[in-house]
Amino acid sequence: MVELFLVAGACIVLTVVVVLSWQKLSENSDPEGKNPDSHLNPLEFLIESTFGSTGDTFFYSLARELSQFLSIDAVLVASCEDREQGNFTTLAYWCDGSYIMNQNISVLNSPCEDINGLCYLETSASELYPESSLLTAQFKVAGFFAIRLLDSSGNPVGLLAGMHRSALGLGKDKLDIIRHFSARAAAELERKLAASDILSAKERAQVTLHSIGDAVITTDSAGRIDYMNPVAETLTGWRYHQVMGMSLEAVLHLEDDITGEVIPDPALRCLSEKRIVSPKSDNVLVARNGERYSIQGSAGPMLDSKGDCIGVVLVFKDVTDSHRLQKLMVHKATHDPLTGLVNRSEFEHRLKQALQSTKEYENTHALLYLDLDQFKLVNDAAGHVAGDELLKQVCTLLTNQLRGRDTLGRLGGDEFSVLLENCPLSKASKVAQILIDVIREYRFVWDEKTYQVGVSIGIVPITAESTSTAELMARADQACYSAKDLGRGRAHVYDVKDAELAKQHGEILQISDLREALSKEQFQLLYQPIISLDTDKTGISTHAEVLLRMLDQAGNYILPGSFLPAADRFGLMQAIDRWVIGKVFKDYAHLFMQNPHLLLSLNLSANSIADDSLGDYIAQMFDSSVVLPQQICFEVNETVVTNNLSNMGQLIDRLGGMGCKFALDNFGSGLSNFSFIKNLKIDFIKIDGGLVRDIPEDAIDNAMVESINTMGHLLGIRTVAECADSESIIQTLKSLGVDYAQGFYLGNPVPMDEFGGAKSTIYNNSRTQVN
Repeated sequence: MVELFLVAGACIVLTVVVVLSWQKLSENSDPEGKNPDSHLNPLEFLIESTFGSTGDTFFYSLARELSQFLSIDAVLVASCEDREQGNFTTLAYWCDGSYIMNQNISVLNSPCEDINGLCYLETSASELYPESSLLTAQFKVAGFFAIRLLDSSGNPVGLLAGMHRSALGLGKDKLDIIRHFSARAAAELERKLAASDILSAKERAQVTLHSIGDAVITTDSAGRIDYMNPVAETLTGWRYHQVMGMSLEAVLHLEDDITGEVIPDPALRCLSEKRIVSPKSDNVLVARNGERYSIQGSAGPMLDSKGDCIGVVLVFKDVTDSHRLQKLMVHKATHDPLTGLVNRSEFEHRLKQALQSTKEYENTHALLYLDLDQFKLVNDAAGHVAGDELLKQVCTLLTNQLRGRDTLGRLGGDEFSVLLENCPLSKASKVAQILIDVIREYRFVWDEKTYQVGVSIGIVPITAESTSTAELMARADQACYSAKDLGRGRAHVYDVKDAELAKQHGEILQISDLREALSKEQFQLLYQPIISLDTDKTGISTHAEVLLRMLDQAGNYILPGSFLPAADRFGLMQAIDRWVIGKVFKDYAHLFMQNPHLLLSLNLSANSIADDSLGDYIAQMFDSSVVLPQQICFEVNETVVTNNLSNMGQLIDRLGGMGCKFALDNFGSGLSNFSFIKNLKIDFIKIDGGLVRDIPEDAIDNAMVESINTMGHLLGIRTVAECADSESIIQTLKSLGVDYAQGFYLGNPVPMDEFGGAKSTIYNNSRTQVN
């Protein structure tokens, strides 16, 4: 822009020189300097009429006054629109004493078509160039002059032209004046075009800033607001015209989400440090109306060509929903979904912190381990729904007896734990007795029947001598068992004899139940269908999971949750896993021959994954059986995989290379992530039933299932939803694009011996319900 003004100034100087020259000529022709019409001669009048004007005003004045000065019929000033096609648009067109507005002209076939300098025809212009529209549009032109207007780089940007019906008699002096004024017109036109480009760029920038989804605020070098886009208006509660010139701190009120402390003005910090400032993510914007938004953003300095800071641009976005979702997901990962209490992992985390405090500050805490008495009777008699309601009511009773800083957690089933911080053993015993009395006096009513339960409590002091959280939990468990052994409904402080008593009890259980069950094959295999949710697929599904049940002396089923923990404790899981694999390969080989597309899923425990000989054993089973690797899928719990990544990877490489499939079971039960899956060749992800049960109503569970499904598909992994126990769940899963579902609604577990007879009923009914 500076260069343009210099050019314009130079043109004005040239104009003054022309004036002086013309005055000298005038003095020679009129020694007395007299002008009968005016005190100004024509050139002075031309200069005075155009001097000081800019833009369109200059172009209008130049066309009119130059026409009168030269005594010709028409003068126009035009800007170049298409150089190749010779198209121009008039900026000013004076013809026969009035303006012609907005004319599009063409210099094609005219005398100035290929000329960049001055073109001058004294007469017969339209006759010499009969096809020129420029010379015939208003009248037939005889006398004609034109000169291209060039910018500071020598590029044509416009045209100055004059046209007369009769012959022109312009002398050299007047032609020089035309040249001088064309230079001024060229400079003014270049300035106008540059200003238009700058304005257009500014308008585009403002449109862009108005259109983006992030909030944008800019300030001057003193931190005063000079721009705010609509998103920023919405979040702050202020209108743009209200905040002009105000400090950013007065408009953008920021607080720390955790401490509530006010966060200093980021613009002033950015101005002083001359660098990008990125506050931490847990900032809260308090709007003018009191609304609170979690935001993320940064403030960056705007530097000029000299490196001086001329302002700040602040860009931020509303992350309230994602922040809330993140908090809810963390809460779900650390809390029991049924009772809302902290789960085992979170409780053990807090227990670890308490143990650390005893070593640093010599505090004394206490750990209570609670096991409900007679809960199984209520659960079996009234059903699982009643059992769940009982647990929730018991949790409320227990919570009401504890201090705000105490932690009540659910370890699983009907087992709970309490962390009493800064509580001596004598006080902990009194608290335990209060809890026992409250539960003893409580009556649970369900379906017009009344039930009574009790609680047994183990107590362990937490001192600086305590070695680990695992030791504390084990001792509390042993103390609770001793309380039960002493008659239930009482509290017992841990004693070293409790460990021996628990060990003896465990050995009895191992000998009398698990080992006998293995030797006598007191186990039974069942299967449950896994149904495709793709409505385009037809035919009977041949995908199922093999389930294990233990039989008691009366032939009744004992569910895995009742015997697998003991089997794991006593190191029998490898033997049980191999028994299941051998049973499927030997006794049910005919099912694979009858159903070539059958895919059966078998579960593997952590002990089996850690067994380096497992791969050899399974490979031998394939060698000695008609079962094909493509017909077997091995399911492994998510937590087992994360703790045995190396062994799991080796097993997948070997068996997966043969054609076996692998499924990740109970995915989503903890703080699940896909980082370790990227390096494992997993075929299926089984979404944990705890997330699936409430997806029609729970937006958080729905979002988590959708996220797991999306990420699985991005990795090329098919998804299976567990616990699909209602039509609404099925429809929701289909809308989310989940591939398969498994649950009682789609088919109850059926003994493997009934596979052929029950298959059509279960699978056909399932297909009808799903599709």
